[in-house]
Amino acid sequence: MTRGALSLTMPDMFRAKLLSVLLVGSVTSAAGLAACGGNEGAPVTPSNNTTPTATPTDAASTPDASVATATLPPVELPAKVTFSPVRASAMLARLAELKLDPKALPPLSKLTKDQRNGVMKLFQESLGVSCNGCHDEGVFKNPTRRKNIARKMWEEYVVKLALNSGEPLFCDSCHQGKVKILDRTDKKVVAHWMNENFDKGLKQKKGGEHSCSSAQCHKDDDYQFLAKWADGLK
Repeated sequence: MTRGALSLTMPDMFRAKLLSVLLVGSVTSAAGLAACGGNEGAPVTPSNNTTPTATPTDAASTPDASVATATLPPVELPAKVTFSPVRASAMLARLAELKLDPKALPPLSKLTKDQRNGVMKLFQESLGVSCNGCHDEGVFKNPTRRKNIARKMWEEYVVKLALNSGEPLFCDSCHQGKVKILDRTDKKVVAHWMNENFDKGLKQKKGGEHSCSSAQCHKDDDYQFLAKWADGLK
């Protein structure tokens, strides 16, 4: 080599060679990582010939479609019970159409078939129920608790009692489209309502005593008479 030119000694040449090898190796490693999906977190732009693949999600964090769209059955809430005063019946004309005198109704057993069928329809409307509200769906002739109660109410209330004004009493006079007519939560409120409506508000058609302890209601201070009627007891 000529004087003044850049001269490389053996150690200098070795270091230059080593640096060249290291640079080439780094470039090769970076290309390999990119090809194998390395360098996580860096955005990868698909080529025009590649369709992006959806990233799988954690199944546990994905809402179950069947649960999200399921329709729950409606919740049946009890009908609101209000203390409505006993009123004159709206069924009197229809009873007359059945050739029945509302002021002198006979026992159910004395009704003709047509009269009985007509009266049953009036029961449905008065209590807001279907036939199955009282009858066994399988066999209508079978005794049921509600049939027993309805029969006793006909015999003890509808046949024997009238409003204090003299107007006939019928199922709708008290029920007014509802099976349950009293909210028994507050016994004092119930007692006051019954005293005003059943005791003072009604009377015997044929005269005689009418009070809470009469034969129709709480005879001998019996407050479970409806349960007995349901079981067919007197």
